Order: sequence, then C-alpha cells, then structure tokens
Amino acid sequence: MGLPDVVCFSHVPWAFDLERPRHVMRRLARERRVFFVEEPVLTASETATVIRNVEPNVHVVSLRIPAELERQEIAATQRRCVSALVGEMDEMGGGRSSRPMLWFYSPAAWVAARDLEPSLVVYDCVGEAATRRACAPELRAREVELLEHADLVFTAGTSLFEAKRRHNVSTYPLPSAVDADDFDLCAAALPADLAALRGRRVGVFGPIDARIDLDLVEHIAADRPDTHVVLVGPLVDLDPSELPSRPNVHWLGPKPYEELPLYIAGCDVALVPYRLDPETRKTEASAFLPCLAARKPIVATPIDEIVAYAERGLATIVEPSRVVGALDAALLEARDPALVRARKGAVASALARTSWDRTCAAMTHLLDEALAARRIAERRALRVSA
Repeated sequence: MGLPDVVCFSHVPWAFDLERPRHVMRRLARERRVFFVEEPVLTASETATVIRNVEPNVHVVSLRIPAELERQEIAATQRRCVSALVGEMDEMGGGRSSRPMLWFYSPAAWVAARDLEPSLVVYDCVGEAATRRACAPELRAREVELLEHADLVFTAGTSLFEAKRRHNVSTYPLPSAVDADDFDLCAAALPADLAALRGRRVGVFGPIDARIDLDLVEHIAADRPDTHVVLVGPLVDLDPSELPSRPNVHWLGPKPYEELPLYIAGCDVALVPYRLDPETRKTEASAFLPCLAARKPIVATPIDEIVAYAERGLATIVEPSRVVGALDAALLEARDPALVRARKGAVASALARTSWDRTCAAMTHLLDEALAARRIAERRALRVSA
C-alpha cells in the first residue's frame, strides 16, 4: 500500500523557512505529496482556495475567507474549504488521497478537519498556543480535543512532552534540530544592511512575535547606546511601530534561509530575549541551534530547552535584570581567541548527532508503526462487523 499524502495545518507560513514545519514537511515530501495549509487569511474578497506548487511534491494551500463573517461562519467556511481540498487532492492524485494523513501544528485547525476520515492524525507541538497574542479563548479546549484524537504526538522539547503526555500516551519528545554545516561559516562578506551598522552587534533571530520581550530590548538599547541590537526575522501579529524606536535598534526583516548564516556570522552575540511566563518557557526557540552552530556566544532568558545547553557552558541563562551584564561578558568572550577555540570543539560535540534528517527519520519510524497498527485495528473491526 502506498504512503498516504500529508495535509499539514501550519501555524506559520511556508515562507518561514527557519521553522520546524518547513524542515519536516520538505523531508516527508521526499516520499509522498504534502499539502501545506497556511492559516486562513481574512480578506474583503470572496472565499477562495489557492494551491501553488513550490517544490517537488510540496503544495502550499492558502485559504482566503471574507473578514465580514462571524467566528462560527469562518470556522464553517474553513471546514468546507478543507473538505474541498481533500476532494481536489483525489483528482490530482488519481484517488489515492481519499484518506490523507492529517498533521497539525495549529490546534485551531482541528475544527476544520475533525470530520474527515484520515489515515492518521499527528500533532507536532512546538509550543504553547497561549503564547500567541491572538490566542482565542477556546484554543486550549481545541488543543485538548486534538490531543485526545491524535494517533501520535511529537513535542519539540522535554517540557512540552511532560505537559502533553498527560493527554495522550503516544507522545514522544523529538527536539528540533539544525543542519550545522549550513551555519559553520569561517569567513564571508557581510550583507550590506548589516555591514552598515558599525560597532558591536547583538542579534535576535527568528519570528519577532509576542514571545519577544520588547521592553527588555528597549532596556538593552538604552543602557548600551554603542551596541546595535539587530532583529532579523518576520513580524508576527506585531506592527513595526511597536518595536523600540531607538537609533541602535534595527529590524532588518525576514531573510531567506540561505542568507541567514551570514547575518548570524555578522553579529558578535546572539540574544534570545523571551518573556518570562510558564507558556513561553516551554516554547521552541527556533534560532537557538543555528546560532549555536555558528559558534556564537548566546545570552537567553530562562527557556527550558536552552537550560541543558547552558549547563554545558554553551549558553548563558539569566533573568532580564542581568541580561545587560551578561551581554557585556559575552561580547568580551567573542573576542577571546582561546575561548573561541574551546567553544568550537564544545559546539561540534554537542551537535554531532543533531540533524533534521535524523529527527525526521525518527518521526517516520513512528509513523510507519502507527499506520501499521491502525490498519490492523481497522481490519479486525471489519471482521467483527461482518
């Protein structure tokens, strides 16, 4: 029996190429078709489903829904769009997509897909939904419902694993990864927008969203006016006017994956300034491992998945009140040749067994087992009913 197609409901757009959904789906697409459903876009126009082929076996699906509709109508419209998508997949694939695998990053999408008959339901959890600014009150209930129906639950870290396995025994911690060679640059020309910032540079990488403590960024910039704080990544649920307006804070926007190593290499220190709350502590810091692979000193507020690296001397975890002092120390470390050499060896050891191919191979093994178990259960049920 052929491998089922995947319908992936992502919490981030396909363009966010540093994030876990794109890394995972690109690898699943080596053996099957993937339909990558982005979160609905509310527009002034009529309902539309736009499907575009972006890579071999990868189709990005954009749902456009009139903003004038009430919340319940939006959910119903989304259900109709998803149901129609599965029918269109059948036509595109000669009928082999009638029971695709449903893969969720966004629990909110469960409402749109729960009436389908999938071959498997997978929830790949990368953070607590409550960290999003636009978190709907019922989103927690949606996640619990998804957890109860999922055949498999993957989590991007151990703290998320502890939180989710209470709802589903088939939960597995599969931390995110990095292809270290992509970020191990010895020497390269700086991008023009970064090279224009003369002096010390502290870089914040990844989505600039509600998890980022912008007050802390403002405080750092005020205390160290001779240091540039560089934000590299897309704004999510934020307006540029909400960013600190100091002359040494620079939002350079999102960058393609191929260019990101140049921006990380061009900064002296990497900063992960996440807010301090229980939900944010458990979230995935998607840019941490790329910054580690680039052998940059890293200063972070307390994030569960970074703590283990900090215990091995590969990152500095501090409370917000101590971040400025920690950055000063990290900037000195970046200029100490002996520490730089020692860091290179420690990073190579820490990342030796880390890659996206390895993580996705573990996922695929569990998927094969779950698919086989479900097919056996369905055959037994057919015999009993007969």
